[in-house]
Amino acid sequence: MTIRSMWCCFAAVALACGGGSTEPDSNNNNPPGPTKTNVVGRTDRTIAVGGQQRSFVVYVGSTVGATTTAPVVIMFHGTSGDGPQFFDQSGWRQQADQEGLIAVFPTALVHCFHEDENDDGDFLDFDEHKVTTKWAHGALGDPTIMPLCTAQQIAALSAQNRALVDHPLADDLAFMDAMIAFLKQNYLIDEKAIYATGFSNGAQFANRLAVERNQVFAATAAHAGGTGVTPIPGRAISVVETVGTLDDRYTTRMGVTEIPMDSSALTQLPLLRGIFVTPMLQQLRLTIAYTFDEPIINGKKTARWTFRTSQVGGNNSLIFTLLDDNFHTYPNGSGYPIVMANVLWNFFKTQRLP
Repeated sequence: MTIRSMWCCFAAVALACGGGSTEPDSNNNNPPGPTKTNVVGRTDRTIAVGGQQRSFVVYVGSTVGATTTAPVVIMFHGTSGDGPQFFDQSGWRQQADQEGLIAVFPTALVHCFHEDENDDGDFLDFDEHKVTTKWAHGALGDPTIMPLCTAQQIAALSAQNRALVDHPLADDLAFMDAMIAFLKQNYLIDEKAIYATGFSNGAQFANRLAVERNQVFAATAAHAGGTGVTPIPGRAISVVETVGTLDDRYTTRMGVTEIPMDSSALTQLPLLRGIFVTPMLQQLRLTIAYTFDEPIINGKKTARWTFRTSQVGGNNSLIFTLLDDNFHTYPNGSGYPIVMANVLWNFFKTQRLP
């Protein structure tokens, strides 16, 4: 690492490398400050948040102009994943090249915690004691739902794992705030076009952002993850929720081998409705009225419920979609024909902050 790049790493929270000034941008009203340019390609970033070093990958698509603003999509990995993994596997890097986006891939901290994966009311079963990356999606740290390990349990870990979990519950909302502030300071971004999406636990965190950061994100989308926080008053954005019909994280809990691909699924499976639909309808202040269709995407059948009828006169929506034959994986075109990044960008690009 050169002396200049080391300085950039340490000074990244406050300043971009370079000097000069720029006029406010007409799209996002960036204030005058250090010169910002969008340099095509991948940059690995680290910032300090709450005494912890937090990391994220920033990828400026090959079609992004150096001096023009670009939309931002932040992609959250699932449990045990990390940002570089989803940079490689999610399809959002390719979408950034194709559509002129800045794609961002943050990494969650490692926590020691317990997760009742089979819903039997205890944390005693195989693999319910975990030491891995996890987003603070709302349930993490709750003593009755997903408790953190005790000091005694942490002391029994290997020295390497003890070092990884030697921190309080992550303040991932503060991480998001700091990361977005960094992006605004160092890149030319369209501040009215920032979007969040995620897979599994990352989807749960994206849903948390729809609840608690709806003034920042123009829209959010979640694949294979429900909502882990209580709805609260706020701007009602538009949200997409998707899950595969063969996702065993949910079929097992529902007592079925496959989620039915028809309009009766939400009635037949109250847990499906309770995980993916009801909390978000409450947050977005939408009624239970919906339209149903079965679009074919890249040769795959889907079942789609669209909720648009607002209780408060808004024009936002919730779109819930089942993907036929999809397991607990993020669809990226490899082994499954649907590329989620393509589908979601077609949704995101219709949504902007007011």
